[in-house]
Amino acid sequence: MAAGISHRGFLDTVGPLAFPGAPPPQPGTPPPAIAIKSSHLTASRRGVVKIGLKRFNRAAAGVITLRLRGKEIGRKAYRAKVGAAVKVSVKLSAAARRSLKRHRTLPVSLTVTAQAGTQVVTKTVRARVRRLRSR
Repeated sequence: MAAGISHRGFLDTVGPLAFPGAPPPQPGTPPPAIAIKSSHLTASRRGVVKIGLKRFNRAAAGVITLRLRGKEIGRKAYRAKVGAAVKVSVKLSAAARRSLKRHRTLPVSLTVTAQAGTQVVTKTVRARVRRLRSR
């Protein structure tokens, strides 16, 4: 099964990608499972958001992207070992930090991509980033 790419560049279907010279996928190998711990995120005073990912069923590497109204406001790569949970710290852009200073929360789109071998999985959820309460 090949992956279909939509008009925005996101993967529509999950499966091994057809790279020339890539070894054929082993039958019965499940794709990496992505699970986000919470969609309620808190930014630190310096604009760092910690995003927790639940345990992975396979060793994987990927990227977490935060978008505000379609514009990328933060991005960070990660690596995960099999059976291990991951916490990724994403620094918000200067414009996002200013916007968060003016407003209490920001509605963001959180996209997590995981790749294990030739299998790529993408999951997008809506989340809210709130600022850390001042003392």
